[in-house]
Amino acid sequence: TIKTGRLGNLYGVEVFTSSNCPWVHVDSGTSTQFVSFTSTTPTTGTDAVGETVTISSTITKYRAGMLMHEDALALAEQQSIRSQSQY
Repeated sequence: TIKTGRLGNLYGVEVFTSSNCPWVHVDSGTSTQFVSFTSTTPTTGTDAVGETVTISSTITKYRAGMLMHEDALALAEQQSIRSQSQY
C-alpha cells in the first residue's frame, strides 16, 4: 500500500491515494479561493495557479480529488508549425 498508494476496492473500483491532489482553501467572508499543495492555511501570497490572494477570515479547507475511469482521460497537444515548399 505504501509503494503503490492502493487503498483497496470500493464497489468494484480500485481506489488509490496520492499526495499530488491540491488543497483548496476558501475564505468564508469573501469566498476567495486559494489553491496550494499544502494543508497549511495561507494568509497572503500567490497560489498554485499564479493568482495573488489575501485571506482575512475563517478558512474552510477542501481536498481536491476525482473518481474516473482510466480510459476517460485524454491529452491533446498542438503540433509545431511546419512549412512545405510544394503542395
